[in-house]
Parts: sequence; structure tokens; C-alpha cells
Amino acid sequence: MRVLFIYPDLGSFLPRHFQHGLGFLSAVLKKAGHTTRLFYISEPWSKERLVEETRSFAPGLVCLSGTSHQYRHLARIAEWIKSALPSIPVICGGVHAMLASEQVIAHPGIDMVCRGEGEDALLELVHALEQGKEYHAIKNLWVKWKGELVRNQLRPLVQELDSLPFPDRELFEHQAILDQDDRRLSLLVGRGCPYDCSYCANQAKRRLYQGMGKYVRLRSVDNLLAEIELCAEKYELRSLDFNDDIFTLNRAWLDEFCAKYPQKFSWPFRINVHAGTVDPELFRKLAAIGAEMVRVGVESGSERVRRQIMNRSLRQEEIEKSFQWAEQAGIRTWSFNMVGLPGENAEDALATYNLNRRLCPDHMQVSVFNPYPGTRLFEICREQNYIRGELTDGYFIPQSALDFPSLRPAEIHNWHQRLMRLSMVCRNHNALKRRLASRIMLFDLIDELYRAEVFTPVPDYYGEEHLIIYEESRRALVMHPPCRIRFQLELPEKASFSFGIMMHPGIYERGERGGVKFFVRAGKSASWLEDIFSHRLDAKARKEDRGFFDFEADLSRFSPGRLFLELATEAGDPEHNRFNTAGFTNPVIVAKCPEMHNHKSTGG
Repeated sequence: MRVLFIYPDLGSFLPRHFQHGLGFLSAVLKKAGHTTRLFYISEPWSKERLVEETRSFAPGLVCLSGTSHQYRHLARIAEWIKSALPSIPVICGGVHAMLASEQVIAHPGIDMVCRGEGEDALLELVHALEQGKEYHAIKNLWVKWKGELVRNQLRPLVQELDSLPFPDRELFEHQAILDQDDRRLSLLVGRGCPYDCSYCANQAKRRLYQGMGKYVRLRSVDNLLAEIELCAEKYELRSLDFNDDIFTLNRAWLDEFCAKYPQKFSWPFRINVHAGTVDPELFRKLAAIGAEMVRVGVESGSERVRRQIMNRSLRQEEIEKSFQWAEQAGIRTWSFNMVGLPGENAEDALATYNLNRRLCPDHMQVSVFNPYPGTRLFEICREQNYIRGELTDGYFIPQSALDFPSLRPAEIHNWHQRLMRLSMVCRNHNALKRRLASRIMLFDLIDELYRAEVFTPVPDYYGEEHLIIYEESRRALVMHPPCRIRFQLELPEKASFSFGIMMHPGIYERGERGGVKFFVRAGKSASWLEDIFSHRLDAKARKEDRGFFDFEADLSRFSPGRLFLELATEAGDPEHNRFNTAGFTNPVIVAKCPEMHNHKSTGG
């Protein structure tokens, strides 16, 4: 039978991504001989397009899935399909359907809701539909049947995750997803989380599944490595990303992984950890086999908020030590943060800011709290009448659905923006610190820009900007070609110029042919400059030219004394130069300083 999955991801500002749940469902169906297709709707579709493409595929079942943020889009899709193609049964699954089942099943365009893990239930449903059998008694489903609503019991959780086929990545045209994320492969080790955070859907899911089997389950190391091996045969990979809530839950599993992973692979990888599950030795072991980044749930810098509102018992010391240990092991850090929780006040938000300022992570993820149905905080917000608006379309949109007296919506927005600015400062600080290593910075050319001579046909062609490419942030001197910027500097002996080049990510797809040529010119006289660096990037034509690219130019033959240093950009094809914004990142003059010790501190 043909089964159509529809997954809306509208207005979330997230890149197209692989959704593991749908991947597993499709794999189970394909293994049984069925045909699947996905409509990944990341830009608005008209009703006519949706209906026509659905009719063309001729599915025997339409499966809708989406987050709570996307439910309003799901509801509209269900309405369009049911009004135009009423004979096709429509089922809705995913976390929102599981935790807000009454709301979802009440929609006239939805015939069924899947409330639990869907692999076995969906396969049983498809077989019943294909054979013309009754399906109203299938466990895990709520079904509208002959004018009644049948609420079936849950079936036990899948305990042996190795029994499931590997998720179907072709459903998502996976190489395209990899290409836009620097070929980083997303993986899941297991299912479930043992913690009881009041804002998280895991709390509600575990409560729903009480008595239905072990909630936290892991695949075997061998099964995981076999999936990686299969993906390596199919796709071009550069790194891995383990998306489990907590990668470090089971120490015996980790020991086996640390022993076996480097025997087969050498890709760097990222993980999520809980600060209460790590120690220095674990970070050293993980770093030795390729861990390049750890993501830690800080959530709030206020111990009151963490304990009394979020039900997180972590001590400040545990959080700070986890970042310290990761840094000592040479692993980059990422902090998860929230602002706008019910009962939070400005003092609490300031504590989150100050904690992150001390931690100075390489990446800060900052979310405005949204209450998800089924969670304890959702009930509190509803009881206190704090919910005044709809959820936004995505997790990272700085708009609150709440209005409570201790932190008003405008204040929440302002704190979100302040934390995001701190994130930029921390990213740039850490990137520059890694590049400089045991050297001292003499001049930051972006800070010297006010004293420079600028040669450009249009004044708006240059300026400072903070840019993020593939999750890395840089301070950039953006220069639309043709543009030349000349600096006059006094250098000590043995100086060098450390810098990066890039094409602006906003023009990767719409840039002009020919790309951009970059030049660095130097000399003791402004009238006599020689090229000491040249390079061309063409990010539209070559995906390998997307990102930041670091270089260093030796200035020792020009030092000590006065130096004229010129940065220039030129169009690769002067006839096609409308969309070719490019520039230099973190352009600094440095000198050796063997006795220098790095100290981690940031402004703000």
C-alpha cells in the first residue's frame, strides 16, 4: 500500500532536518513491502498543490506528524485533504498528538490519533486497511468509528531497539540535508530520558507509559556502528551528531562505545550530556576518540528557577565543572538556555546571563519558554491564566505565549536578545583564542577601521557584521567587491597577519557566477604594495567554498616599523557582481609571546 507522510516545518527558521521518528516508521513499512513518500513542507503550499500532489501519489493512508509549534499548520493540512479527498483515512502522530490527543482527535479532518510508539501500530493499521479489515481495536490508536470514538489501550514499549530496521533516510533526500549541515550525520542511540524536568515532554511521555516497560532503552553499540557503516557507504560524511537527550547515561555502554568506535571510524562527533553524569576521565576518553563538542543543559543560572520551577536538581558547581572539564579535555562546549519561565524574574534572567558569561561556551542556544501540553508547567500556566497567545512556529523564535507579572513579554524578549548578543561575544572570543594560541594580538583591524582609508564605489559596500556559518560565529569585515581598505600600522619584529575569508551565507544560492577574489597587499609605502595573499571563493558553484577559511601571512620582512596593509575584494566576473557579498573574518595582527597564558573572560 502507498503511505504518505506529511511533515510541516513552516516559519521555524531551522534548516531542513532529518526526523528520526518518521524515518523509523517508513523503514518498518518498507521492510513489509509498502511504498512511502514524504511531503516535507518548509515553505507554504497552496491547497491546490497539496491536493493535487496527494491525489497523484494515490495513498491508502495519510500520516500527519509535527510538533506542538506546528499544530496549526497540521490542522489546516488535515482540513484541506479531508475536504478534497474524503475517502483517504488520515492519522496524526508525534509528540503533540500523543500529549494533546483530545484536541487532535476532535479535528474533523483527522480520523485517528497514534498515542504511543508508532512502528507496530502503524504497520498493523496499514495491513488492516490493505486487506479491508476492521482497524478500530488496534492498540495505541484512538479511532473515530461509526460515530463513536474508540480509545484503545497502549501497547508495551519496544524494548529491543535492535529489532527495528535502521531509519529510512532516503525518505528525506538525506544527502541534501547533509550538504546543508556540513555533512554531519544525525543519529539516535536510544529512547527516553530518566529525568523529570517540568517543562519537558519526556516527563509526560514517561507518565503515559508507566507500567508499559522500561522507558529508557539503548541500542547495542554494534547495532549503532552498523548503521553508521551503512550510512558511510551511501553518503559523504564529515562528522556525526548523536541527538539523544543524554549520551552519557550508561557508563558500561559508553566504555564499549569508546573501545569499538575508533576501531572503525575517525569522524569527530557531538553529544548531549547531563552535568550530573560526567567527570574529567569520561571527557578525556571521549575526546581521545573524536568528541569535538558537548552540549550541556544549563537552562537557567538561577538555582531557585532550576529547583522550584524546572524540577532540575543540578547544583551550580556541577554545571560549571562540566564546562571546565570539557575545556580541559579540548572539547568545545554548547549551553542550552531558557528565558521566560512562569515565575522567573529579572534577577533570575540576570543569573542566566552571568553564568553563561563565566562559562563562555562556544555556542549558546537560547529559547523562549513555551508551555507544551501534557507537561507540569503547562498545567501551572493554564491554572494561573498565564497563556495569552499561541505557540510560535519554532523553538527559537523570541516571542512568548505567556504574560505573567514577574517578567513581562517585552522583558522576556529583551533578555533573549541580550543572551543572544552574549552568545556572539563568546563564540568570537573562543574562535579567536584558539587561533592565537600562544601569541599576543597587537591590532584587531575591525577596531582600526575608523582610521583606515576605504576605496569603494558605494559607501554601504563595507562594514562590520557578526556572521554564523555552520554554527560557527565570526566577527567579520564585510566587503562587497570591488572594495579596498588600507591600514597604516606600526609593527614590532616577527609580526604576522592572521585572518579568515568567507562569502556571505545569505548569497550561497543566489550569488553571481565567478565568485569573489580576495587579496592582501603589504608594503612600506602606500604607493608600492605587493600581493602577499590571493584566493578565490565561489560558494554558489562549489559547496566546498562555503564556510570560514583561515590563513596567515608572514609580515616579518616588513617589520619592525611602519606597514601599509590593504585588504581587497574583487568580483570573479565583473559583469556579474550584484550578489557577491564577502569579507575577512577576525583580521588581527599578532606576534609571538611564548610566556602568554590564556584566561577565559568576556565582556558584556
